Amino acid sequence: MPAMGSRDGQAAADYAAVLLVVATVLALAGAVAMPGVGERVLAAVRTGVCIVGGDICRDAEARAAGLAPCVTSERESGTATTLDVLSLRVGEDGRWTVSLRSDGSAVVTRAEGKELGATGGFGYTVKHGGRDTGIEAGLAWHAGLVRESASSWTFPDVGAARRFLERALGPDPRGIASIPAEERWHAGGEATDASIGAEVPWLGSAGGRAGTEALLGRRTGGGRTTWFFRGTLDDPQVYATLPAWSTSGPAREAVLEYTTERGQPRELVVRSSRATSGRVEEVTARLDLRDPEIRARIGDGAPWPPAVVREIAGLAATRGVVERQVHVVDDRSDTYALGGKVGLALGVEHARIDVRSRLADAAVWIAGAGPRRREDCLIPPP
Repeated sequence: MPAMGSRDGQAAADYAAVLLVVATVLALAGAVAMPGVGERVLAAVRTGVCIVGGDICRDAEARAAGLAPCVTSERESGTATTLDVLSLRVGEDGRWTVSLRSDGSAVVTRAEGKELGATGGFGYTVKHGGRDTGIEAGLAWHAGLVRESASSWTFPDVGAARRFLERALGPDPRGIASIPAEERWHAGGEATDASIGAEVPWLGSAGGRAGTEALLGRRTGGGRTTWFFRGTLDDPQVYATLPAWSTSGPAREAVLEYTTERGQPRELVVRSSRATSGRVEEVTARLDLRDPEIRARIGDGAPWPPAVVREIAGLAATRGVVERQVHVVDDRSDTYALGGKVGLALGVEHARIDVRSRLADAAVWIAGAGPRRREDCLIPPP
């Protein structure tokens, strides 16, 4: 005789299958009778199937579990300019990012960055347009100091965010000063990269490259202060992009955040992400430092040695919250560059940034329990 748990599980699966069949029939009928009805029926039934499966299905359930809304789509736009004169590199960039979240709210972020460093190499660069529309050849390197800052504003819906942007990008951008930012952050650090190879339009590219960036910063807002460290690595790699074959390595990023609220430890976050062509996979582990047992295990403050950071990640798997999200990325940025290097360097590069992403998958593990899909982030609102 089968166990009660297996019968319950089979019943849930059978019920979910019936719901899907009914949903399909109703959606087709609704689509014929009245445009838009089919989509709403499918969304409602998907929520029902989600509830049967025990996943996170609605905003209310996410809030009850202490989960923040997901960023379901994002668009980043702006410009970045770099000038090389002899062995000196000076760079500046500014960008706006609009993030839409699963609860219907929107976050607008204005970020600015500056760089001062040294550069050199042998070769030349001529680019106009996208990644594969220029000519590059030779060896190049640079190392410098970077400084970044940002402000962000949260709005209840997309319409309010759009009105804010129209004002911010209007004839008098100083008008946004009358709307205080909810969060501000400042960071500083270093960046290095080196490359060797060649790129020719229509024929392809080949070579090798590597790069790193490390930033230490502080974010404030809402009565909370967060100290963070962010490290980025473009894996050392040999690459080739030819008409019949292509290979390239990933870029990896690691972030450690320590947040206090009114002077008391609040939260510890370890985040890692891996970016490949058109895709970013991000895993975030969170620990509530208001739990005295967790604080006793890891201590009261940063910096933590690598062994403790590894223990933090393991502790989050049993006592905290671990989330995994996959984003599909569409990078439409254009680069315009002209320069030459003969030991010393002389050139200019200007990039128009246009990067769009959308959430493709999301799952969460809470206090060591099995994975639950974040359907509240994936099901379109009715």
